[in-house]
Amino acid sequence: MYKIAVLTHIYYDGSYDFLKNDLLNFNEFTTDYLFNISIDCAQKDKVIESIQTDFPNAFIIETPNIGKDIGGKLALIDLYLRLKIQSDYMILLHDKVSPQALNGEEWRDKLLKITKKDTIKTILGLFKSDTSIGVIANQECILNEYSAETNSFSTVNNDLLKAAIAQYNIKPTHYSFIAGTMFWVKSNIIKDFFSKHPPLDMRKKLEHGNVLDNLIGTYTHTTERLFGLIAESQGYKIKGV
Repeated sequence: MYKIAVLTHIYYDGSYDFLKNDLLNFNEFTTDYLFNISIDCAQKDKVIESIQTDFPNAFIIETPNIGKDIGGKLALIDLYLRLKIQSDYMILLHDKVSPQALNGEEWRDKLLKITKKDTIKTILGLFKSDTSIGVIANQECILNEYSAETNSFSTVNNDLLKAAIAQYNIKPTHYSFIAGTMFWVKSNIIKDFFSKHPPLDMRKKLEHGNVLDNLIGTYTHTTERLFGLIAESQGYKIKGV
């Protein structure tokens, strides 16, 4: 039986309702549920009560809105490490809304494809059949901004991203990342990297509030891009479904 850890960040009011059914799909496995609820969620207490009803053994923390879902996921990774949870795979999720985007719901549904029952079976089959796969996400959400010709990234986060790659001694191969930051990952990849680089130290750099990177680079969106590169640096590849 597979051991899975599902790490979910919740910020928006009412968003837990559309995540709940997808999360319940993991009950057929040996699953640890970890939730981070933003203290800025107006229905925070109601959400926590619902989670405790639906997932009685879930671990729940509350944090300020730092680094959006990236900051929430770093806090959850810290919790995962402190609890010494043992799992084969980790799944990073959040209540994607993207109010600034016209196609926010469509993008959310694409990202959450990895939580559907049929897709879960496909994903587990891929991991089993090819041990070189370290990360799996919706194929449409796997992007690459790197140009070998210019040795740069086509993003306003270019300078910050190159600095982070050097700081953490990351050695990517294809420079792929998961836009939206929802994916499956082999747990050992996360454990190996974040045991050396404490997630809360990384979180301290992230911007407060609902920061965007439309005009200038941000530590938040730079960190979003690191997860895929971390897996590649450890010799794994990213697979789309």
